Amino acid sequence: PPSKKVAEKIDAPSYQHIGLAYLISSVEKSGYPVKVIDAKLDRLGFSETLKEIGNYAPDILGITAKTHEVNIAAEIAQNYKRINPRVKVVLGGVHITALPEDTLTRYQQIDMGIIGEGELSFVDLIKAIENGVKDYSSIPGVAFRLVDSSIKHTPSKRIEDLDSLPFPSWRHFKNATIYSLMATRGCPFSCVFCMQALGKTVRKRSCENIIEEIERVIKEKLPERFF
Repeated sequence: PPSKKVAEKIDAPSYQHIGLAYLISSVEKSGYPVKVIDAKLDRLGFSETLKEIGNYAPDILGITAKTHEVNIAAEIAQNYKRINPRVKVVLGGVHITALPEDTLTRYQQIDMGIIGEGELSFVDLIKAIENGVKDYSSIPGVAFRLVDSSIKHTPSKRIEDLDSLPFPSWRHFKNATIYSLMATRGCPFSCVFCMQALGKTVRKRSCENIIEEIERVIKEKLPERFF
């Protein structure tokens, strides 16, 4: 989502959103077309972001949000639903991971959410929506409303083999000048201010997998920047 006010560096980054980059790689690998809007990276305001969404006219609108972003994410969902009432809005990120029931109760314009890591769950959810499925209980890490408006969420499942994931996509983040690389997921420490969204168990990519990604970035990005 866009920043309402640029107060710190994270509100106007020079790097791509690594979570989105991983997510869209998995979506594209499954054969679905996707448009990415990293409003902070591209310095887009609220109305510009809404216009970009409208120009693409998605069947499914996925939004990622931390707690300080969830209100503006909900505003985007509400405003776009006025344009396209049939769109399915899926929220991901640490806020709904921490508070799935509260989030879907508070924000009725959000149809469902992804809890925890979304590369596999989001693709499964897209397939289920495409096939007209209404009950997503069989998909790990999905929060959704039942017919009686009660909220149900299934436990998320950690991705143990990080090498199995496609590399995060760079091509959707043309304004990025720094490439982020994630070598591990999870943290063994217990800081009081952190919810450990990726779990306490540290999962590592292989050295070969990391080197392959670095070599790909050098091959694809350095020539266009320096030569």
